[in-house]
Amino acid sequence: MSMTVYQFQTSDAARRDMEDFENRIRINISLQGSKAWDSTFWKFFTPVATVRTTDLDRAFAIMNLWNADEEHLVERHASLHSLSVGDILKRDDKFYMVEPWGFAEIQVEA
Repeated sequence: MSMTVYQFQTSDAARRDMEDFENRIRINISLQGSKAWDSTFWKFFTPVATVRTTDLDRAFAIMNLWNADEEHLVERHASLHSLSVGDILKRDDKFYMVEPWGFAEIQVEA
């Protein structure tokens, strides 16, 4: 039993350009979570890891504490950062965005 972790991926050039459309989306989502979400933004997210738990809070702890005893619970698929606001977890067929406090179920455009 596991969940897939998705994170917003933009080019280095887009991240340096504060007026770039993708960068503005990334910044808004990382500050506001699901309040800034639009399902069309899904195309900017990439699966970066699988975390071996189905508990959202546990996944958050595992991917932020990076305890050596739990490192085996995370399978990395791409470059990633600690789980934070705006990141998405897929559990079964549902998607959850990390919020400033907790998680919110969101709809994605698959």
